[in-house]
Amino acid sequence: MLSRVADALFWMARYSERTQTNTHILQVQLLNMLEQSGQEHDYIDHWEAVLNICASKEEYLANYTAIRVNPIIDYLLFSETNGNSLHTTLRAIRENARVTRDRIPAELWEIQNAFYLTKQQDILTMDRPIPLIDLQAFFTGSSEDVVDGDWIN
Repeated sequence: MLSRVADALFWMARYSERTQTNTHILQVQLLNMLEQSGQEHDYIDHWEAVLNICASKEEYLANYTAIRVNPIIDYLLFSETNGNSLHTTLRAIRENARVTRDRIPAELWEIQNAFYLTKQQDILTMDRPIPLIDLQAFFTGSSEDVVDGDWIN
């Protein structure tokens, strides 16, 4: 196997893992926030911890003026400047799959490509700031599998 192919497969898997982990952390934090409703100062501290886990607080503060929930969510999901944002990692997964398209099963390429295109469409059409109910639905869709272009549970 060529080192270029091995490298692309490694990074495709690594970005997939990072995307799944960061999405799970955000889902857990959303549930935590709902459980602590009315205690804003407590859950802001938790969002700051999520920011430190999933990205860089210093990078975030270079782009935003304060640590607030909606800007953090936007930064972690959609920011072009955050190398760990969902938008960025999904693009990296697809690019690495595209590079190895002739070496991976056609079904894997089709799944990665369909997932990327679906999520990119969702990202482009979502209103900002994102209502938390819509965000939960967005995450629920991101944890499902795509088979033959259809979403299944």
